[in-house]
Order: sequence, then structure tokens, then C-alpha cells
Amino acid sequence: MDLADIRRKALAAREFIVVEDASSYTLRLPTSHDIEVEAIRSRLHDGDIDPAQLTVIRRRLLERALVAWSGVPCERLATGAGSEPADVSVEAVAFLLDAEPDLAQRLDAQFVERLAARRQTQGTAAKN
Repeated sequence: MDLADIRRKALAAREFIVVEDASSYTLRLPTSHDIEVEAIRSRLHDGDIDPAQLTVIRRRLLERALVAWSGVPCERLATGAGSEPADVSVEAVAFLLDAEPDLAQRLDAQFVERLAARRQTQGTAAKN
């Protein structure tokens, strides 16, 4: 198995799909390193903690976690943007989450639930 195969398998192992009506969303859980970097970028470790920092970190992680979707037209990102399928990017994800806060909340809940389960599994494996 070459490195490209290993990379694909490692990324796929962290992915899960959420289906909502006629759309589906593929999210990829971040690594511990990804979370640490986002915390540093958000200055979480500076000591002067703004309560909004955790919200900012969660949103940034969710924006980066949403790596693919289907059934999402441009119109859902911005009114008048057209009916063609929207391409996925961090910026496009941000537009969608802003346009559909209920969807953002549901995806975030799934994201946090899966992240907690993954951490628990890793913690159990480390004890054995």
C-alpha cells in the first residue's frame, strides 16, 4: 500500500455523512492537531479568554469539516445565486451555514457528537 492509499484511508476513517431532505453533507473530523491549531489561532491559550472564542473555534472547525455535499444549489448560499450546484469550499460552507442557521446547528450537533465518540474510542484504545 502506498502513501496515497494510506492517506485516503486515514481521511475516510474520519468522515461521516449527514442526510437532510434532498441534500447530503460529508464531514471530516479534525485531528487533535487541527483542534490545537484552531485554538491557537483563536488565541484560546492567551489567558484573557473571551467566551466567544469557543464559539469561533467550533464554527471554524465545522467550516473546515464540511468537505463535500450534494444537492446544494447556489441559491441556498445566497438569494438569486442560481440553481446550479454549489462547489464546496470553506467560504461556500460559511455562506451556507450563515444562510441556514438551523442546518448549521444540526450539523454542529452531529459534528460534536461524532467528535466526542471518536475521542472516547481513542481514550479506550489508549488504556488497553
